[in-house]
Amino acid sequence: MRDVPFLHQGFRQMIDWFERAQIDYREHFLTLYIAYNAWYREVTGLANDRAAIQMLKKRFVIWDDYIQHRTMERLGCVVEKIAEITQRNPLRISAVMQWSGEVAGRDDWRSLIEYWYYVRCTIVHGGYIDERHAYLAYESLGIFMEEIIGRVKMCIEGLRTSEADELTRLAQAGAQHTERFVRLQQKLYLKYKAMPSVREVDMQRV
Repeated sequence: MRDVPFLHQGFRQMIDWFERAQIDYREHFLTLYIAYNAWYREVTGLANDRAAIQMLKKRFVIWDDYIQHRTMERLGCVVEKIAEITQRNPLRISAVMQWSGEVAGRDDWRSLIEYWYYVRCTIVHGGYIDERHAYLAYESLGIFMEEIIGRVKMCIEGLRTSEADELTRLAQAGAQHTERFVRLQQKLYLKYKAMPSVREVDMQRV
């Protein structure tokens, strides 16, 4: 019996560490949504969330690529899970949201956009959100933002070249009229023209 207190302490430690290891997907989703919010306000030019979301639902190119299995391959099975639980127990949606509260299936990306917004609003306004919804919203939005961030980085990195650095050095040295400067300037201009707009990354074919 002398080892019983030790075992009890061990079990208490086990439970404590297990509870510390649990991920609060509500918090992680909100952090992720902040990045998403910053992106969609930038690309739509709208500060009002409802108006911006309505605009997002018209930006179909990236979603057509998704439907045709050209991008975000991991997203499909997550959306199917969201469709399953929202059809079994439709979300209670206010009339303001203009959405049925259900995701119809893998290809119902417009409802997925509404789903993300619903989960965000529920958490921010202190409502109850099932842990499964928080997790699935986090997982699905994470896959989407991973694709968006990857495309944005490609655009930004397209201008980070040694040629651009050299052009800057030549300009600082007052060599704007040299043949080398003119040639570099023309080359980078053509590269810039061919580069997809950062604000249109979801409207560019990959």
